[in-house]
Amino acid sequence: MNWLLGVSPPGPGFDYKKLKAGPLHKLVGPYLCKKLGLMYDGQTDDEEAQDSVKHLPEIEIKLLHKEIIHILDTNPMKGDVAIVRAMDGTVLRKVADDPEWQKVFQEGEEICQELAATQKKHGTSSLPSRK
Repeated sequence: MNWLLGVSPPGPGFDYKKLKAGPLHKLVGPYLCKKLGLMYDGQTDDEEAQDSVKHLPEIEIKLLHKEIIHILDTNPMKGDVAIVRAMDGTVLRKVADDPEWQKVFQEGEEICQELAATQKKHGTSSLPSRK
């Protein structure tokens, strides 16, 4: 997803209903301006503010590739997957920012450590390392 800098990006606990008028206007103004054309009324008397919204790019939502979706939650690489990027490519949110993913990943780490300890105790090493 391409997101505007200066507008709090979606993430855990994000509620679009809590957006203030200014950030919401930045997000939907360009879309409305493009779709409605001359009928669009930005609801402001400030022509400079109205023009600045017309020049903002629309946010863009893209689907993740299947390969990324199928990465197991217990794989540390999944945490580095960018979920929200700014228009300039800056990563604003990634999978690792989600407390639910952190919990699942941590549980997976603990299970791997327990298995490794058991293998070491019994002198076996049939399970692959996670590193």
